[in-house]
Amino acid sequence: MTSPRKLLIEQGLAAHKTRGQNFLVDPGLARKIVARAGVGAGEFILEIGPGLGGLTRPLLEAGCLVTAVELDRGLAKFLEDRLGPLFPRGLKVIQEDILKVDLSALAADMGRPFQVWGNLPYQISTPVLLKLLDSRAVVPRAVLMFQKELADRLAAGPGTKVYGRLSVLVGYLAEVERLMELGPEVFHPRPKVSSTLLSLSFKKNPEPPVKSETLFRRIVAAGFSRRRKTLKNALGSVFPPEQAQAALTSAGLNPNRRAETLSIEEFVSLTNTWPV
Repeated sequence: MTSPRKLLIEQGLAAHKTRGQNFLVDPGLARKIVARAGVGAGEFILEIGPGLGGLTRPLLEAGCLVTAVELDRGLAKFLEDRLGPLFPRGLKVIQEDILKVDLSALAADMGRPFQVWGNLPYQISTPVLLKLLDSRAVVPRAVLMFQKELADRLAAGPGTKVYGRLSVLVGYLAEVERLMELGPEVFHPRPKVSSTLLSLSFKKNPEPPVKSETLFRRIVAAGFSRRRKTLKNALGSVFPPEQAQAALTSAGLNPNRRAETLSIEEFVSLTNTWPV
């Protein structure tokens, strides 16, 4: 297989740093990723930023039906020209910004829920993740490559330095599984950081139940908005202080604790005792 570097040159394309474009070098590794994730024939996949098709092709070869969302017009055309004729019933390319795609409408068009795959550029990782959490009714699972630093945050537990808002939200709304660690050398251009492949299985009915997911998210965000502040002060800077104090008391939480010490279950308890 032609290397990504040579392929880009041949096609008159380029990897754009501003879009965080880094392409898998080894097709054998791409096939290993598909096998490790455990997908097979008939699976509906939405791939974010397929680039040169490094993951797209092994997904198609495994019998998956892939809708590839690619912002770069040149890369989108390349995928259509290169892989379209080989997999006429398996591949659909959409030239669009994934953050502008209506996932619920797309699921309705497909006639069923779908998995989301992708090697996410760092600058859109968090917005995409939050979009998927909001769309989990039609996205039961995502297999995504994150920068290792962000992946560590997503899987972090309370009391650790990297435990934060995303740790709580993802921990509550998804089951997180580390599938593979990827060094900079497996990509072109070579990034300065390592990556981690995560499988996120989204929960339809998270436990313990929370009375309002919107309120839960607001409380978590407020708690971590000022990490060095106590819960009482951090929550009181966003909500009426008397509300914060009443909820902390009802939940049996010490108002002098910090958000990074609270478990997910304690955030749920705090939400469920919050005055409305």
